[in-house]
Amino acid sequence: MDISEIYETYKNAVYRLALVYLGSAAEAEDIVQDVFLKLIVCERNIPPEKMRSWLLTVTANLCKDRLRAGKRHPVEELPEELPDAGYAESDLVTEVMALPEGEREVIHLFYYEGYSVKEIARILGISGTAVTTRLSRARKHLRERLEEY
Repeated sequence: MDISEIYETYKNAVYRLALVYLGSAAEAEDIVQDVFLKLIVCERNIPPEKMRSWLLTVTANLCKDRLRAGKRHPVEELPEELPDAGYAESDLVTEVMALPEGEREVIHLFYYEGYSVKEIARILGISGTAVTTRLSRARKHLRERLEEY
């Protein structure tokens, strides 16, 4: 696969994960560019079956770096439509975005990207137990908040 095919295939997944982390469409777009630039510059032969995982791992790491560096700009409202999301109209998206960062990222990777607990642990660099705990807490928080509706 050449870089343009990889970009077209994975740009939305990278964007959504960056948006979950940063809460800003502009910063998420910057991360997308950084991720694919890193892919071009690193010149590594990444097997096609590991490409998605590699890209999302790099996305998570770049987002964490940006948050740590304190370069985060004020958070803007979540856009009405996310690319290929199909769920932007639901109150659930608003509630997921209101979760703490750790819970929000595991919910996104588990439900929206379809990763297993083990894969999420590897992507985020945390234990499987931590992923399970975060998922449990996030579900509890979502359940409590959605009961209000």
